[in-house]
Amino acid sequence: MESVYHNVAELRSGKQHWRIMVKVIRIWYSQGFATSKLPLSLELVLMDDKGTKIHASIKKTLMYKFEKLLVEGKVYSVSSFVLVDSSGEYKTTRHNYKICFMYNTEVRPMDQFPIDAFPYSFVPLADLLAPTYDSSFLIDVIGILTGVGVEREIVTNGKKSKMNVIEIDSAGVRVECALFGAYVDELANFLGGGELNNPVVIIQFAKVKSFQGHNSLQNVHGTTKILFDPDLPMADVLKTSFLEANESASHSVSQLSDSKTVSGEDDFLVLTISKSIADLREIKKDCVCVVYGTILPLEEGVDWWYTACRCSRKVYADERMFFCEGCNRHVLAVYPRYRLQVRVEDNSGSANFILFDKEATALVGKTCSEMVDACDKNDNGMGIPVELTSFVGRSALFKIEVKNFQGQRFDRSRFETSYRVKRVCTDQSIIEQFKTLQLDNSVGASSSRLLLTPQSTLNPEAVKHEELAKDLLEDFAVVSNEKATQTEESLEGPANQPAMSLESPAIDLAGNTQDIISPKRSPSPENDGVLVLTGRKKKVFPKMRK
Repeated sequence: MESVYHNVAELRSGKQHWRIMVKVIRIWYSQGFATSKLPLSLELVLMDDKGTKIHASIKKTLMYKFEKLLVEGKVYSVSSFVLVDSSGEYKTTRHNYKICFMYNTEVRPMDQFPIDAFPYSFVPLADLLAPTYDSSFLIDVIGILTGVGVEREIVTNGKKSKMNVIEIDSAGVRVECALFGAYVDELANFLGGGELNNPVVIIQFAKVKSFQGHNSLQNVHGTTKILFDPDLPMADVLKTSFLEANESASHSVSQLSDSKTVSGEDDFLVLTISKSIADLREIKKDCVCVVYGTILPLEEGVDWWYTACRCSRKVYADERMFFCEGCNRHVLAVYPRYRLQVRVEDNSGSANFILFDKEATALVGKTCSEMVDACDKNDNGMGIPVELTSFVGRSALFKIEVKNFQGQRFDRSRFETSYRVKRVCTDQSIIEQFKTLQLDNSVGASSSRLLLTPQSTLNPEAVKHEELAKDLLEDFAVVSNEKATQTEESLEGPANQPAMSLESPAIDLAGNTQDIISPKRSPSPENDGVLVLTGRKKKVFPKMRK
């Protein structure tokens, strides 16, 4: 086989016939402009059995030939390709060349020849903190997760995106890494699993950013890969060395010192908008909001926990072991985690809220492991534990995440949406403040709809017209919509005959200037009717005869 396949390190320009056996260790689509519906290319990082890596690229006109064949983690024989100089910022490998697939490039799966070379090239954190560090290459780092910032929303080029910061420690050196978009969701999923005991984080293909002489890390959309608490020997070694250096049995993830700690009062009363359950169904974009509601009795037969990997992803029984799709490997150590579905009701309706481990533990007051152990002892593992019924009927504030499913290929309206709970508040003082604010807002909104007109700007004729409009609306509200629809076209009259006139402006409670619309009878005899103001367009109804 050595005489047939070349090593990746041997590849150079000038020779036309190369054949390599490589493993795909990363694959992603390179996106173009925001207006482009198709990706620009399919990008790959390939590695041979010596551990040497090289970047490969497939232009968009050839993606259809290869994208369904190439799978991350699989081994392939690749031949008849072209080599070009590796250039540009943030290169994924240190190879001088990169591979460009051509129409006649041959790709054959080689599952019978596994490649077990270590896929990471870890850089010591102390090295990347040097001011002279070459930031033109993406790097791999590993460390203990020691700090997490506050998730927030940023706007870039008119688009909203989530953002958070984590801090990792290795050999006493700490570095921050900014996460954006889907990577923030991955972090939230991991933190929601609870029981964080010196978690190890691997960040593959991270970008080194420099600001005012200080280096930090940042993810690259689609390219970076993050593993939380990976099941690797190196991760266990790192944990052991960290514990020895800190002389502690465990280390909790702390709030980053340069991030503002958000109190429950600020989070539920100031920083997050409030919505009713009925409002949730009308939301058309991703957002986070607060809902006040009462927990209804739990539904029988719905699972309230699941078996999870250390990364908090659900595992499946396979080959007398467990398989984790998040880690893409079989694992032996698994843990019970909450996935508690509760029905919450307010005065506008009800909806399903999903609480994962961290939020459910805060509500129940007992970890999922403790709950499962108690069920096993009582031989009641299939039913709903008594502890999970203790909060039924209680009212609480729920900070939930609303996802926009517009553009999905299936009709989401046929299915009831569930909302993930990000935080729960049962503090009565905060709840009472929330209810007071809601009442004040309700009164303020009602008052703002009333027109307050200064006497100095309103003439008696305008007042007369306003009262007339009010009387007409009350007297003729009983006229059927069907009748109005039938007579509207025939009674509306010529377009150049205005049926409404604008009088002097009025000022509402918010300080906005509005116009008072005064109705006038149509001058046309055949259109002898009255005008009813609907707020959108005028409708003409025939006079009611006594």
